[in-house]
Amino acid sequence: MKRDAIKEITRLLGERLEIQPTDVLITINEPTLDNWGVRGEQASELGLKYKKE
Repeated sequence: MKRDAIKEITRLLGERLEIQPTDVLITINEPTLDNWGVRGEQASELGLKYKKE
């Protein structure tokens, strides 16, 4: 999923903004759910389930 996202972001930057792939740097930062707040609650306590494709 990450690989596909990186490729698609890079492709769209090139296609729409004419940014060369060599000029794109993407960093994926995945903090644990303990570090997220959702609907006034700590995300780790909500039992959120996201489907990864």
